[in-house]
Amino acid sequence: MKMKLRALTICFFLSYSALMGQDFQKINGRILDKGIPLAGVAIGIEDREESTFTKSDGSYQLQVRPGDVVKYEFIGFRDAFYVVEDHSRVVNINMIPNAEQLEEVVVEGRKNRQKVYQQEYATNKNLIQTAFGILDKESSTFALRIIDGEDLFKGGDILNAIQTYIPGIRIIRPLTPFTSVRRPNGSIGRDPLTPAVFLPRRFNSITSPRPAAFEVDGVVYSEPPMFLDPNMIDRIGVINSTTGLTRYGQLGAGGLIIINTKAGPFSSEKVSSRGWNDGRLTNNIFDEFEISKSTDSPRNKYVELLYSAENKKEAEALLRSEKMFERSSSYVDMEIGDYFLKQWDDKEQFRNIYWSVVDRNSSNATILKAIAYRFQEVGLADEAWELYKKIFMLRPSY
Repeated sequence: MKMKLRALTICFFLSYSALMGQDFQKINGRILDKGIPLAGVAIGIEDREESTFTKSDGSYQLQVRPGDVVKYEFIGFRDAFYVVEDHSRVVNINMIPNAEQLEEVVVEGRKNRQKVYQQEYATNKNLIQTAFGILDKESSTFALRIIDGEDLFKGGDILNAIQTYIPGIRIIRPLTPFTSVRRPNGSIGRDPLTPAVFLPRRFNSITSPRPAAFEVDGVVYSEPPMFLDPNMIDRIGVINSTTGLTRYGQLGAGGLIIINTKAGPFSSEKVSSRGWNDGRLTNNIFDEFEISKSTDSPRNKYVELLYSAENKKEAEALLRSEKMFERSSSYVDMEIGDYFLKQWDDKEQFRNIYWSVVDRNSSNATILKAIAYRFQEVGLADEAWELYKKIFMLRPSY
């Protein structure tokens, strides 16, 4: 097995080396501190000479290759790093001050609106955090819709969760008929293996509509974040207005869906009533959190039903019952497979369920990669090896 993994590593290296000699792509974005643009941030690629600086509005652009490590440096802030993937396009960074906490220091002054929003975020469901600061639904100068994460449907993927709460939304799933779509770079078409979401917009073309972009905890994605567990969503904001999308440029031409997660930097469960963030001062924002059973994510309704079974035979009967037929998400099936492994130590059932997901997603490199990691984690090295070969053929740059 070690020889196989070593051979695969060499194949990846050779393919990656070939890609490094070509396939330049451009990334752009903005560098912020608590929603305020930072000018003069040094941005460079490790082990290469390419570099640039942010403009007065915090914006930048840089030519990169997949696999590059981009470093962001600014005096008084901690260095930030980003590993470029083949789909990387917009990279927004929120810098973290490299500050030291002082004792017996009291600062008095007039609080600005953003600081007030930070204090109210935990209890005020009309607030949504974006890469450019916190927006208030009540005082916004453009139409802003905010949905409480507790109201979302938890039995499927992220698109199942939002589709009934956004009027006029249109979702095109993989392997279904689709129309041509204008990409952010101006070209026509879209990857038929990637879902697309369309919001009702006054200026959106009927024949060549632009898909909506997604922003998750300050990071902007041109495609739906299918990796996101609906149970982890704190709140969702929807912007259709041209005025509200100006800062996002062409990427926001089809509208924007903003997602704040419970694990994000402005989670309702983490925001203190104090006027500052102790994590930023003590430089421990990425330290491990103490986790108890009370903080476990709620299970989706199908897995919850299985946990009601008194024995494995009853659980297997439930799996074949009509109550389970409505589930349509591969991620739910993966969670069901984990249930049989965790609850009944049934690795065979776990394997069968996961391989059924593989069969239905044979061209989806993202799902295959997640399953390969899971196989490797539970000791199914041969199965992981088979999936890594499939992924290598689908997406050599991985």
